[in-house]
Amino acid sequence: MANGAGNAVQLATKLGEVDFPEFTAALITSTFDALLKAHIHQMKTYADIIEDIAMTLDDYVKAYRNTVSDEEIDEWLENHGLPILSTSEADDNDNITITEDDKTALEETFLREGEQLNAQPIQNQGQSSSPKYSLAKDSTTDNNNTPRIGWEEIRERVAEMILARRQDLLRELVRMGLVRLVVDFGEIETRILFSVYGTSTRSRTTYEYTRKTREGRIGGRVSARGKLKKWFVKGFLGGYYQGGSVRVRTSSSYDRDTTGSRIDIFGRVYIRFKSDYAPLNLPEE
Repeated sequence: MANGAGNAVQLATKLGEVDFPEFTAALITSTFDALLKAHIHQMKTYADIIEDIAMTLDDYVKAYRNTVSDEEIDEWLENHGLPILSTSEADDNDNITITEDDKTALEETFLREGEQLNAQPIQNQGQSSSPKYSLAKDSTTDNNNTPRIGWEEIRERVAEMILARRQDLLRELVRMGLVRLVVDFGEIETRILFSVYGTSTRSRTTYEYTRKTREGRIGGRVSARGKLKKWFVKGFLGGYYQGGSVRVRTSSSYDRDTTGSRIDIFGRVYIRFKSDYAPLNLPEE
């Protein structure tokens, strides 16, 4: 029969296979490594922002031009009441038709000193009350070395305005102060619970029942007489029966052997910590 207590003790000897100190050390190290990495990541992000706001606008535009989508440019033009200058609005020659009011608004918004729009009046406009112009896609220079700006360059200048606004917002954000995540209070706890228990049980049930019948004989005589004629019958009847038995055997036997052993081993490591940090100082302007 298996011995429950013996098995429990045998299992308890496997406690040494659980490297609790190594597990605890790994947990503590991983926790502090994660905190340090998070702090370094935040500092790097802050440093990147400081670097971005210290750039000149030209350098900032070169670094982040690819972050401005065509949809953002279209939205900016629409919000400022300007024509949507995009390929979808151009004809087969990549020219976009604009009104005189559009031409004036584009010149006032985007052209720098000495520049002109690369736009030509459309001939044969009929009875149109407002002259229309054909704005070319590419920029060029005329015979007088005057820069003539096309609609593709205007889109680039819109992107520059969008990025200039982003850089201004970053500067304002830094002046207001950046939020950093720090650990003000933390806990690390590890536990080990090792419990074993053994038991063994055996049960048997049997019942027995027996019934017997006796053996013996049976007999008698039979006689008869007649009146009309003289006749006489006389005889003997007899028999033998043999006894039998019916045996049912059921027995009840209940044996129980229960032995148990419980071994509880408890280990705990509890650490309370608090991180310290230095405030971020804004760069002098």
